[in-house]
Order: sequence, then C-alpha cells, then structure tokens
Amino acid sequence: MRCDGGSLYFGLLWVTAEFGHVDVSQDWHQGRRLIADNPLKPDDRIAAIPTLLTISLDTALQVGLPRAFTTIWHESGSQDDLLALFLLREKALGARSAWAPYIEILPKKLSNLLFFNDGELAQLQNEQLVEQVSQQKSELQGRFLALRQHEADIFGGKAELVLSDFLWARAIVLSRAFTIHARRYLIPFADLLNHRFHPTRGLDESGEFFYRHHDFQNGMFLLTCDRPVNENEEVEDDYGNLSNAQFLQLYGFVPESNPHECVEINLADLLHGEREALLLKSEYAFKLGIPHIVCIGATRPPSVTGALEAIAYINDLHALKLRACIDEFSPDRSPVESFSNCVQGRELNMADTVERIIVKLTSIAASFATTVAADELALQRTEDKPRLLHRRLALQYRIQRKRLVAELISTFANSFEPTAPAPSPASETVSSSVASSSSTSLPSSTPAPAPSPPSSSPSIPSVPLPSSSPAAAAATTPAPARLETSQPTAPVSSSKLQLFQAWLHEHKCRSKKIQLVDRSDEEDGQFPLAVIARSPLAEFETIARIPLGILINDETAKASLDVGELLTALDATSQQDLQAGKTADWDGSETNRLSLVLMHEYFVKRQESDYWPFLSTLPALSELNTLLSITREELGLFRQTPIFADMVQLISNIDRRFVDLSSLLGRVEKKSLFALNNTDGTTSSAWTRNNFMWANIMITTRAVWWNGRLHLMPLVDLMQRYENVDGRVGHFGLELSDDGGAVEVTSTEAIEGNGRAITASPSLANHQYLYYHGWTREPSPNDCIKLLLDVSVDPTSPRGGSSLSSADKKAKIDQLIRFGVPNGIKVFCLGLAPAIHVPASATSLKSLSTPTIDALEGYISTLEPALHFVRIQYSLGSHPRSVAVLSKFRDVVEAQLQIYRQMDLDDSQGSPRTLACRKYLRQQLPYMQKLLAALNVKLRLSKQSSNDEL
Repeated sequence: MRCDGGSLYFGLLWVTAEFGHVDVSQDWHQGRRLIADNPLKPDDRIAAIPTLLTISLDTALQVGLPRAFTTIWHESGSQDDLLALFLLREKALGARSAWAPYIEILPKKLSNLLFFNDGELAQLQNEQLVEQVSQQKSELQGRFLALRQHEADIFGGKAELVLSDFLWARAIVLSRAFTIHARRYLIPFADLLNHRFHPTRGLDESGEFFYRHHDFQNGMFLLTCDRPVNENEEVEDDYGNLSNAQFLQLYGFVPESNPHECVEINLADLLHGEREALLLKSEYAFKLGIPHIVCIGATRPPSVTGALEAIAYINDLHALKLRACIDEFSPDRSPVESFSNCVQGRELNMADTVERIIVKLTSIAASFATTVAADELALQRTEDKPRLLHRRLALQYRIQRKRLVAELISTFANSFEPTAPAPSPASETVSSSVASSSSTSLPSSTPAPAPSPPSSSPSIPSVPLPSSSPAAAAATTPAPARLETSQPTAPVSSSKLQLFQAWLHEHKCRSKKIQLVDRSDEEDGQFPLAVIARSPLAEFETIARIPLGILINDETAKASLDVGELLTALDATSQQDLQAGKTADWDGSETNRLSLVLMHEYFVKRQESDYWPFLSTLPALSELNTLLSITREELGLFRQTPIFADMVQLISNIDRRFVDLSSLLGRVEKKSLFALNNTDGTTSSAWTRNNFMWANIMITTRAVWWNGRLHLMPLVDLMQRYENVDGRVGHFGLELSDDGGAVEVTSTEAIEGNGRAITASPSLANHQYLYYHGWTREPSPNDCIKLLLDVSVDPTSPRGGSSLSSADKKAKIDQLIRFGVPNGIKVFCLGLAPAIHVPASATSLKSLSTPTIDALEGYISTLEPALHFVRIQYSLGSHPRSVAVLSKFRDVVEAQLQIYRQMDLDDSQGSPRTLACRKYLRQQLPYMQKLLAALNVKLRLSKQSSNDEL
C-alpha cells in the first residue's frame, strides 16, 4: 500500500498488520478515504489488525492502568465513557503513548450534531431532533462533571479533563467505534472506510452479513470487502440502516440518498382515548416492544404489517380487554402469541391510525420555515466552502426530510391499502420490516454507532392476516370526519391538497356526504377544486361544520400579533385626522383589513402561518383568469365596450387603495412588517402592487359575507363557483352552530348525489362573474344589459365624437352629478326586457293586452337613470320618457349593438380572459335585441298617443 502525508504515513506504518490493495486519499467533504489499487471481490481481505492494537473495555481495564477506569466501569457501566477517557489519557501522553500514531491521524474537528451551535441546530427545522441533541449535550455535560472527580487519578495528578476535549473524545467513539458481540472497539485503519449502503444487504436482522465482513479471528480483527470494487474506486462499508438524523448524530454527515430515512412520530400521537385507556394502551404497546417513537419511512409503506397494525388494533381495545391482554403476558409465552390471542377475531381498521399519521405529518410539513426550492438554492452556495459545512449538512438533511414528509402524506392519503383482519392464534411470526418501521433515534446517552450488527432489542410483532376475512373491506371505508379527495392535478398539487385535508381534520372541521373533486382541467382555472354531493342530501341537512377558529376575518386580523398592532396604529391615525378636522386617510374597511392580514400570512409568514395548509391551495396571480388580473393588451381589445370602462375603474380603485395604504404604512412606520429575508442574504418587501392585487382578488372571489361581515372560510370558499359539468347544482346555506363555536353548512334543498356541485345560490349578474371570477354562466333573470354612456362621446355620430366645448361639457357633468355620475362616464346595468310579441302585420298596438302594456311600462321606468343621462347629454328637454329621449336612447343602444357585431367574438383562439370576454359579449347580443324590440314597441305606443308625454 502507498501512504501520502507525513503523520498518516507514520501512523499506518505503526500498524504491523496485513493490508489489501488499497491507498489513502483525503478531501474536506469525507476526510480520509481508502481507494482500491486493484479490483476487489466480495470477501477479499482489506486489512487484518492485531487485537492488541484495538482500544476496548479490555484495554481500559488492563492491569497497570489507573484504578479509576475500573471504578467508572462499575459505577456507570458505560463503555463509551471508558473509551473516551482512555483516548484522552493516551492523547495527553503524547509521543509516549503506544497509540500516538493512531491518535495523531484522528480528525481534530468533527461535524456531529454535538458541535452545532443553536443557530445551526435551528437550521435543521426539526424541533424534536434539536431537543434530542440538547438532551444529549446536557447528559454528556452531566457525565463530564461526574467524571471530573477521577481526573487526578486518570491524568497523573494533572487537571487535564476539559469539557471540549471530553465531547471530542465521545464524538470520536460515537463515529468510529465498532460494536462487535456487544463490545465497543476503536480499530485503527478499519475506521477509515466511509459509508455507502450495500446494494443487496437488506435489513440483515440476524447480523450474519455484518459478522461475515467484520469479526475477530485468531487474535486479529479481519476486515473484508462486502461488495465488488473496481480499480481506483473507493472501498466503502455499510454503517447500517439508519435514518438521516442518526447519521448526523453519530457520524456528522447525511447520505446522498437514504432508503432508510424516516419521519419520527410519537406513539402518544397515534393512540387515543381517555387518560386511563391511554395509559393501558401505552403499557400494552411497551410490552409488545413498540417504542415510544415510531419512525415511518418510504421503505415502510402504509400497508406495513406490524407496528402500525398493532397500534390500530390496540386503539380499538377497551380498558377491560386491555387489562386482560396485559395479564396474558408471561415468561412462558412469546409477545407475538399473546398479541395474536388478544386480537383474535377482531377486524383491523387502519383508518383512524392513518388519519392520525396524516395529521401529524401535516403538522410537521407546516412547521417548515423554507421551501425545498429555496433550500436547494442555498445548498448550491455552500459548495466547496468548508466553513459552511454545518449549514450544508443542515440543508441536506432538511431537503430530504421535506421530500419524504410530502411523499408520505400523499402515500398515506391516496395509496393506503389495508390488509385483511382477524389474526389467527396459530400464526407466530416476526416481520423484519416491522422492526424497521418503528425504529427510533438512538438514545442520546448511549448511541449505538455502526458499522455494527443488528440490535438485539425486541422487535415489534407482525401479525399475519388471513386474506379470507369478510371484514377486509371495512378498513377501506374513509373516516367520516375526513373529506374525500379525488386525485388532483395542477394547479393544486396532491401534497398541498392532502395538507389542507389533514389540517381541516386536525381543527375538527367535520363533513359528511360531500367530496372534493379536481376541476383544474376545465376552462375555469379560478377554482380548480369544487365540492360535490357524493350521496343524496335532505333539505337543511348539515353537510359540514367549520370551526370559527379557522376563519380569516377581522377578528383574525386583530388577534394577529403583528397585523393587530398595525391595525391599532392605523385606527389611531384615523382618530387623529378626524380630531384635526381632516378627512381620514384610513377608512378601516373590512376589505383593507383582510388584505393586510392575508398578505402578511401568505407572503411573509408562509409555512409559519397557522393557516398555511389552507392558504397554500389558493392560486397564484398568474393562475387566475379573473379580469382583475387582465393585461393592458387584453383589455385594449374591448376598449369600446363596458368591459373596458368597468375594469379601468375597478383596477384604478385597487391601485389607489394600494397607494394610500403604502403612504399610511410609512406614516405609522410599519413597512418593515412586510420585509422578506431572501436566501441570498438580501432583503425585499412583500408589500407590492401585484401582491396587494392578489389579496384583493382572493377576498373578492373567495370571501363569504356571513353574519354581517366578510370571512375567508376554508372549504366553503370552494363552494363559491356556480358551474357544474352537466349544469346541475345544489345550493348551501350558513348558520351558526348551537354551541356558537362553528359555522354549519347546510343544503338549502334536497339534493340528489351523483356528483352534483354544492354552490352558493347564483345571485350575481354575468358581468360580475366575468370580472371577479373570469367565467360566465348561462343567461338567468339576474343578468343585465351593460351599456356604456360617455357625455364626451356620441356613439350615434359617424365619427363617434362630440362637438361639446369644455364649458358645455362641464355644465352637463354638473347636471349628471345629481344623478350619481361624477365624471361624465357611466356604465349602466339595465334589467332584461320582457318578451313582447307583436304581429308584423298589425297596424295598431291596441290588440296588446293590458298586462303586456303594464309590463312594458314598468320596464321602461327602470331605464330612467339611463334615459336621464341621454336627455342631459343631447339636451332633449326635461322629461326622460319623451319620444325624443326614447328615440335617441334607441339609437345609442343600436350603435352599441353594431359595435359588438363588428368585433371579433370568435372563441377559437385567445387567452382564457379574452375568450371569457367574447363569450360575455355574445351573450349580450340577444339581450340588446330584446331591449331594442321593447323600445320600438314603446315608441309606437307613444306615437299613437295624442300627447307627446306618456
């Protein structure tokens, strides 16, 4: 073998042992590595190291060493304490130590979690792991204080034991010691092998594979190759089936891809019942060997037998049965046999256990402060920067964990296939996969580092389940408290949908007979999700119960620590302005208040928001078809229509409010509330015009007006759309629950199932659906005719212009102000004209019935605001229903109709917003034709009258 580097060279010469064809190299990522000189086959020898050169319990307790080692062993029984103290004693001896060459090549700095500071630990984004590391540090500090009483004996009367050295030595033992036949060994040279999972090793529960390549024979430690290695490739070892958290705790690195990564869930989070029942369930689980933390990973799918199934069975046992099952345990009977007898004949229902797992996973996902994309970008910036090693490790760890959590949420929610129930008492097996499915983070006080054989601790019983059980389908029935979900597609991802669903359940949002379905493939991208009835509903039947605590409203804004202070400051400015005799800049409207809290929760707090599982399902601005997000180019296509004037006014109002609020934020010095810290170290602001526009669109399209105020009401906001594929809908109503703690959603009519959409009653005109939602429905009595009138424009003129002087225009605008038209431009929403059928050959209208004439007169009276506008614009006397006014009004409507007919209203190409506008204008054509017909009849009736005024 060849050796590079002075100290390493002498260190390896010290080992009078046999070596295979390997070299040593070094880099900052992995430290020293062994490289094959020649191809190696499985079982080829890598090294044979004399037992006398290893450091173990026998080494520390040999004759001639300080008696303190024996005393410590009897007091604590900790091999790791003894190995660490022995290592420090030999290090203090320097060149006089027989192990000096080995100690000299040990790393001076380690990257185990023990050496992460608080800020670096926080970057793991795993409070449970941080707590474990904190506990581990505390325990080691306690051990250090206890061991200092032996300091003089160990170090020959010198004060050599300091905490930093003790932690270093314990970390060396954690990361480099082998556990062989229950003994811990530091083995020079053998600990140079880095880790890579063996491609076929599997779980190796018996330890046969490990001992085949790591064992003592004839006074030598034999290390052999466990896989083929090509020339110039690294010789590697498998450290064991550990989670990423364990790799970080023990070895200070994160595997590139870890099939054994898992997410820890406390057993207490999976059990339910009253206090007495919970204690009995915990005791029974302990007797079965189920640890207090169950670790669920991708290699342990939801269909695992064993731990999760055992927990599901335990949850269904009542207290008396639990006591009987606990009493059945005896030294003469295995836990598996006892468990089989206990649950014999019982149906396996995994639904509740799976639900609890999803809720816990959802809570974990909501706790992440950053996205995977942001983490990956930050990870790139740590490349080849040794000083950022801890940050790099934290990023690697949390990226893999976030992906696994999302994968597990999706898997449990969509792919859970429960096994059949009713275990047989004759069945008695222990599944190796189950033991892994409930693995835990190693106790911080006594970690068991790899490479090591499998633990001999009791495995969790796997209960074989006969496939013939008639109750096999029982577990497939969804829990009644959870809303069923179809498989979603963009823009709402599956993981977001399951996160939302689990969040609803966690907050006790109950529903029945309804289902979420994906509508993202329809033209309407505004509401990719909808709520349908999956079974018949009776009139006034309660279909959902939404707790008041998950609503976003003015109370939410006030309760928010940050936004609440902002609103208090803004309200104070309003009082100051009024006291000073000025118009208040802050109007305190609910829309403004909701906009502020929604922007802060969505753009600033993000995953830290309590509402994030709900907010994450909301579409981004770029995904909206609402006309409030229309581009200038798109809007310009409809310049001569009411759409243009309406949208300019609506968007201008939002822009004005944004400018006013921006000024107010500066006035109360609260702009920092929307500050963002970017991953590249720079800062930016979430307070932007686009973000404010998005918040207003969400409020306009999703908020519910209930109980006298606006609310963003999770789940109910998905019932705001009207359309259904087949045109069938069922409507809902909202009531306060009897206990006053929730909103009850009830069906307002008997609704048959079969996918009927549950929606709000269609009470809006089509232009309102178009502007705020980006779609229109079929004509209804609630629709109206939109007519754009501009005092400066004469649509009946060939040039469409006006010869008004500035003075005349001002005079006319002054008159229009009295009719609520402040700027000379008005878009009227005229009711639909009644159908009046008059024979074409009729010379007289006297044949029209009185009810028909009354209906016509009543309709014309509704046109008076628009007739007044025409009267003033064209100076046509004082009566709005004169023949001259009616004739001119008819000409104006005809001119508008001609504009529509000349426009390109083809629906074969264009953006969704453009196509929706064209559809709306096509719907207006027959409305306007009926209006013209009604006006013509009215004019004919007027001309028959001897009086010009009717």
